Amino acid sequence: MIHEEKLRFGVMCNSFSLQKWQAAILNELKAEGHELSLIIINSRPPKPKRKWFPFPTTPPGKWLYQFCNRYFFRPAWRQTVDLQDEVQAVPQIVCEVVTRDFSQFFSADDVDFISNQNLDFILRFGFNIVRGDILTAARYGVWSFHHGDEQTFRGGPPGFWEMYHAKHTTGVILQRITHRLDAGIVLKKYLFTTVRHSYTSQLDNLLSNSIPMVRQVCNDIVHDRAEYLSAPSSKSNAPVYRIPGNWKMTLFLIKQLRNRFLFHWTHTVLSEQWNLGLIDAPAAKVAFNWKTYRKRVRWFPPLPKHEFRADGFLISVNDHLKLLCERFNYHNNKGYIEQIILTEDISKADHGLAISEKKHISFPFTFNFKDDVFCVPENSASGLTKLYLFNKDTEEFDFLCDLLPEPVIDPVLHLYEGRWWLFGTLPSNPSGALYVWYADSLPGPYIPHQGNPVKVDNTSCRSAGPVLQADKVLFRPAQNSSKTYGGSIVINQILTLTPEEFNEQPVVDLMPDDDWIFSEGIHTISGQGKLTVIDAKRYRFVARAFISRLLRKLT
Repeated sequence: MIHEEKLRFGVMCNSFSLQKWQAAILNELKAEGHELSLIIINSRPPKPKRKWFPFPTTPPGKWLYQFCNRYFFRPAWRQTVDLQDEVQAVPQIVCEVVTRDFSQFFSADDVDFISNQNLDFILRFGFNIVRGDILTAARYGVWSFHHGDEQTFRGGPPGFWEMYHAKHTTGVILQRITHRLDAGIVLKKYLFTTVRHSYTSQLDNLLSNSIPMVRQVCNDIVHDRAEYLSAPSSKSNAPVYRIPGNWKMTLFLIKQLRNRFLFHWTHTVLSEQWNLGLIDAPAAKVAFNWKTYRKRVRWFPPLPKHEFRADGFLISVNDHLKLLCERFNYHNNKGYIEQIILTEDISKADHGLAISEKKHISFPFTFNFKDDVFCVPENSASGLTKLYLFNKDTEEFDFLCDLLPEPVIDPVLHLYEGRWWLFGTLPSNPSGALYVWYADSLPGPYIPHQGNPVKVDNTSCRSAGPVLQADKVLFRPAQNSSKTYGGSIVINQILTLTPEEFNEQPVVDLMPDDDWIFSEGIHTISGQGKLTVIDAKRYRFVARAFISRLLRKLT
């Protein structure tokens, strides 16, 4: 049964000043029509730090972290926003809690007052570890964030130990608090690439990308899809971490300095060079027999190191097979769509221009519909998502229409059960958050999926080729960028695909072969008939790219 009314919620806070990311959550809920109905204020908030002596209550063995956290680790999303004027009309209650066993308990009178407000849920943006009857004072309980993967790291500081232990991913969970410590009910869980060279950037990444989680759970409740609210509590044997001591903090700073050097070395001195390869077998067969077929790749001759080809797609037109791909040049830092007429000797294949724009264009996703061939390339630099139609007379692609008035990274279209489904990511999180749109006809209009972003996981979101379909089962290739951009391809089986629900699970991971010359990554797989095309990368020094990046960093 779908709830007709929007939700009423409360907020636990220490004052009317919230962090920027917390205020953004409230703004999202307000925009969706949900009502902030109660503000629960801590009568004894943590004392503000003294201006000239920042750690009066901290043991000297923890001072280095506290010093860096106050003066150097200052993410933008932790800046405070004063909401007193905005919420002055909202009912408020000041609560004095009792602390026992490191937990805070509300008085019976305060719990009764809060229970009588008929709240659907309470967000914990203040206080400490809360337990007792307050956890059942709202219909769906008290919700709290944990910026870490509870299966790997419990405790805190947020996102710190993932960097210290060089983990490729960092988790964020929104949980419903239970009476058992560190055993909440997980409502939403996201996985992000660990930012290993900057703790400030790591925190900003975690906080900013946490914002949609509350809205998504509310959306599930309204549409009667939130069975997980009463799911079993999370079980984890992960160790509980605390603020690092001075010695570990010193090691952390040394590691961060090393990682920063490696980051700038990789992103300034070295450049990616991609290349295309062909495999004589259908794409689905290649994907599910990868260890065999990755030994049978016929590689195109590499281009000069200042150029590369990537994102290959195959089409059959005018009685010959064509390969469309991105051709990128570091001299002008721009890509265009190249078309190659395939012959037995791929080293002598004819090639020419297929699509060119004033700005960078890539990922020429192509598909057949009725008797026509269409292309939806990544055109995010223009701020739009465009549809092109193949002109059989000129053998070039002509612009047809705009599919979306916003840029989509690596867009993929698929016709399923009478609807067109558009999969892609956004420039704000190009590798880690999957969005879906749908339409009743190819030109649109396209409607955003109710659960957008339907998935947040840097190991399997960004498109890596067309959807594969076998016996009505859909498999969506996605890039795994947890270790490096385009590190491998994950094949996901789509379990549910409706305008209201989306669910998929990974089934196989396609890794590059160590024997390849281009063995540092793979991020596209597509096919046409009995032929499959993949791409793979290596790193090279490109003088023009190095100078351009260096000047950008210096300025």
